[in-house]
Amino acid sequence: MMTTADELDNLFNPIQEWGYNQAATPLGIGVGHINPNKGLIFDADRDDYVNFLCVLNLTQKQIRAIIISPYNCSNPSSDLNYPSFIAFFNGNGTKTVQFQRTLTNVGSGKSSYMVRLESMQGFKVSVVPERLVFR
Repeated sequence: MMTTADELDNLFNPIQEWGYNQAATPLGIGVGHINPNKGLIFDADRDDYVNFLCVLNLTQKQIRAIIISPYNCSNPSSDLNYPSFIAFFNGNGTKTVQFQRTLTNVGSGKSSYMVRLESMQGFKVSVVPERLVFR
């Protein structure tokens, strides 16, 4: 679930592909740089981010530059609790992938959010529930 996203960085230039000197493709940036509604937060802690970094095939030196304290890569995961999703397909047949996200409402007590989907051709995407209500 996402409220807004930008394809431009904070200097109004196209978001760059990490490690390359060129504009990122939609595959590289997903829906873009996230500008989340300040009323919703995606619950993720330090270990969630470490597990995500570990799955990116970074070197120990690169991870240490980001995670200064000791870390453990025994549970790498590309499923970060974030408003974007990563799924790998081999192109053979049909595959079903499910994702779960945990959100916390830190905005006004009474809030409602509706799903808006823009899926790629050849993909069937659904979100349950279609409406998220905080009372």
